[in-house]
Formats: sequence, structure tokens, C-alpha cells
Amino acid sequence: MTHEPFSVDWLGVEDPWVGISVDLVTLQSIVCQVLHIPTTQSGPPVAIGLDQQANYARIYSFRLPSRTVIARLVAPVKPLFKTESEVAAMDFVRSHTPLPVPKVFAYCSEASNPVGTEWLLMEHMPGVELGGAWDDLQLPQKRRLALDLIGVYDQLFRLKIAAMEAVVFCIFTPIEEPLLTVPSPSQMLPTFTTDDYVKLVAFNGNPSTRSDYDFPTCEKCVELFQSIHNLYLNSTVFGPAADASNFRFSHGDLHDGNILIDLQSGAITGIIDWEAAAFHSSWVEVCGVGWFEEDRQQFIIGSDEPRNFDDDTAPEDTFRTELHRRNPDLFSCFLGAVELCAVLHAAVDDPRPLGETDIFLNRYYRLGYWKADRRGAFPWDMEAWQHRHMDLDELNMKRIDSLKRAQANTCAA
Repeated sequence: MTHEPFSVDWLGVEDPWVGISVDLVTLQSIVCQVLHIPTTQSGPPVAIGLDQQANYARIYSFRLPSRTVIARLVAPVKPLFKTESEVAAMDFVRSHTPLPVPKVFAYCSEASNPVGTEWLLMEHMPGVELGGAWDDLQLPQKRRLALDLIGVYDQLFRLKIAAMEAVVFCIFTPIEEPLLTVPSPSQMLPTFTTDDYVKLVAFNGNPSTRSDYDFPTCEKCVELFQSIHNLYLNSTVFGPAADASNFRFSHGDLHDGNILIDLQSGAITGIIDWEAAAFHSSWVEVCGVGWFEEDRQQFIIGSDEPRNFDDDTAPEDTFRTELHRRNPDLFSCFLGAVELCAVLHAAVDDPRPLGETDIFLNRYYRLGYWKADRRGAFPWDMEAWQHRHMDLDELNMKRIDSLKRAQANTCAA
């Protein structure tokens, strides 16, 4: 934890590429060298989605005589480690499953290269992003998507190790400020228990890089998680006893922007962005089908109020029924680990003002999700914590006002 009073975690910038000079001509030359074609037969680099990307990745496509290839450029956020990990994860999944994962032709994990930043050259995957296509899909296509999604979870679930060997740390996109700092590799030590993993991601490294303002809230999330986790002491799926035998491989960031689909059939045609992939507890990944709204219906997610299953539609029914038929353990994770996933989600949220961790904790308590008649007393004095948080809010506002006055004085001078 930082010792400077109420210091922010990281003063981010609107564009992390400021000061970085990317040589696209050299990149095009490398594409041609790797794929053994003359430079004259390569189309120019075409930017993909740069108008929507204020983050650390830039994507370009190159049209060649017989194919289109993708170049992914990465700003120097967690240098070397991030690119090496992503390439290893993609190769691992491609070699152990039939999932549609891009083939990597070449990469450079050192920023000091002629292109000017780390890069990956990989095959182009067909299809469109699920997030942009969902509203245009009809029920038959959504059913096909649900079945394919179950196949993705099922295939990754089969990749098992005896205990977690390493964690690829969450990367927080530097879009607004303040955000989380990126811990050094020395702060991302391998974890071998769920408890250690939750602490690592909640505190943003070990030692923590959370600010004095955000650390107390994240600490309470960890305490709540531990209290819930210990309710399942004898569970071979959710509890501490599962740590020795039930870590499975997961994508780590499987949202609707990282899944490509065919618009005509709804079939999944590609799964991209594997930099957060790792072996996790088996329940971590499957509770993430946000495009079906199921996790939001079951539990509080951020500041959203929970709902119920009364308004279920066919794709959701298909997902649950087929998941139970194909992999009962995965179904147990999906249906039974929602509370654990929700607390984990809150623990790793961005710092205030973007993050909603404190809102989650207040709603969790107010709506009675901790069943005191069955579980005993709440893990801490909630009223005392709320007063403490209000004190932190007041002190932080004074700090912000002081910084604004200092900035105004500097401008006036």
C-alpha cells in the first residue's frame, strides 16, 4: 500500500501512445519478410477501431494476395511479460483444443525494435464482434451462439493442472484518471491458492499498489470473499479444498468484444485477446455471459440492481439446459459461484471515481445477501466502515480541491 496520504494509483493519460513513434512502413516490411511475399504485393496498413481505442493496443490489417493478416501493436504497459504471455497462451490453447484461436506468425516482445513498440503478427479471424452484432441476431442465431459458447467453456475446462502455477495479472486500460498502476513482474508472484489469487488481483500486486484511499475498500472485499469462500470448506468445486485439484485454464477476459461470430449462423468464428489467460479456480470464468444478462439477473454487478429469471428468453434457457447436460460441474460453477464472482468483480474494480466497489459493498449489505440467520454475524461492523468511508471521501475531496487550487495558481502565474 502506498504511504503518501490519499495518493492516486496512477495518473493516466488520454492516449498512452503519446511520445511513441510507430514505423508502419517497417511493420509492413516485416509482414512481407515473415510471409515471404514482395512488398509490392502487400496492401497498406489499415487501422481497425482506432477511433474507439484510447487503450494500449492498436490493430492494423494487411491485405496480401492470398490472405489478410493482423498486426497488434502494444504500448509499453507491462513490457515484455504481457506479449510473451499472450503468445504462449494462444499457442497452448491452439495445441490442446479445436477452438478458433489466431495463429501467431511472428512477434517481438521488446519495445526497442525498428517498429517502435511490441508487436504480434497473426492470422485474421473471420466474423464480427459479438458486442456489435447481438441486437441484430435472431433467436436461432442466439441459440447457436449459446451452444458454441458452452463449447468454449467446456474445452477450456478440460485444461487442468494440479495447482495454479502462475497468474497473468489484470491490465487496466489507461483511458481516464486515476486508474491502477501496472505492477512490476516482481509484484506478480505465482499464486497457489484462491485466497492468494484474490488478494493479488484485489490489491493490484504484492505489495499492493492501491492508494490509501482505495485500499480499505478492497481490503473489505477480500475479507468478504474469504468469509464466503470458507462457507464451502468441503466443496470440491468452490471451497479451499478445490485449490489442490480444480484449477482450470481460462481466457481471463472473455467479453463480447473478444468473441467473433458469423452474422448468418451465430457461430463463434474467433476468440481473441488472450493476454489475461491463466489457470484459475474452475468457477472464475463461466460466470461471465453478460450478453445473456444471466449473471446480472442473479446478483448485484457493480451498481446494477439484481433481477430474476422471470423474463428469460430462449437463448438463456438453451445455455443453462445444454450446459447442465454437457458439463454438470461447469453448470454448478455457473449457478452456484455467482456470489463469489460478484465479490471478486468488485474487488478488482477501478479506483474511485470510476470504480463502484464501495457501492457494491453497501448494496450487498443493505439487500441482505449475507444471511445472518444461517451464516452468523456479518464479517465486520458495517456501520463503522461506512463512517470510515465517509471520512475518506471528505479528506479526498479536500485533497482534490487543494490540487485544483494549486493548478489554478500555477496557471495564473
